[in-house]
Amino acid sequence: MRSQSTPFSNNLTDDDKVLYLKIHGMRAVVPANGEHSFEMQIPYTEAYLQGLEIFQDVLSQTDMGVESPLQPGVWVEQYGFDVCMGKVIYEREAQYASRLPQGITVKALVKNSENFDQEFGVNFILHEIRDEG
Repeated sequence: MRSQSTPFSNNLTDDDKVLYLKIHGMRAVVPANGEHSFEMQIPYTEAYLQGLEIFQDVLSQTDMGVESPLQPGVWVEQYGFDVCMGKVIYEREAQYASRLPQGITVKALVKNSENFDQEFGVNFILHEIRDEG
């Protein structure tokens, strides 16, 4: 069940920077009794890491964004990158967020404790921090 409270009451930080939601998904088959490290390097100058979701048996992945009304097919802003969809088996969303610089790597080590291979997916929930207002 998703928490009703969030770490941000609006999309502005205390230092008047703007937050943009960015969700990055990954999927992989984890071997029987094995493990897989899902690793994402922060591509933004700065971002808040708010949480993550882990899926078992990913049904599909999707990109999400805002399309330009003047140029159909051209996205003005993308906020979902290969976002995993399916049955969530773990979700953790903090009531606060960790501020991370560009280039730092965030990892989720998934351990398959079953005697058969399983597909897993991870969504990293971020908020890109921008100077523009």
